[in-house]
Amino acid sequence: MRHPQATTTLIMGIISVLFPIVGPFVWYYGQRMLAEIDNSAAHIDGRGAIAAGRTLGAWVTVLWLVVPLVVFLLNAL
Repeated sequence: MRHPQATTTLIMGIISVLFPIVGPFVWYYGQRMLAEIDNSAAHIDGRGAIAAGRTLGAWVTVLWLVVPLVVFLLNAL
């Protein structure tokens, strides 16, 4: 059985590249879904899609926070 939100997480991770505000939500929900898969006794598939979406969300979130800080510091010099 495939996790019902596996594809949604992957798509939202891709969308977060264009709309960074979505990144933290994808990161959070992706982590929750991976925990659901780990805690379930049934064999739930879709871990790869969820992990990819979560990773994209995490990268976008980190870049969204770090890039403005670096730009600010470079302009301050």
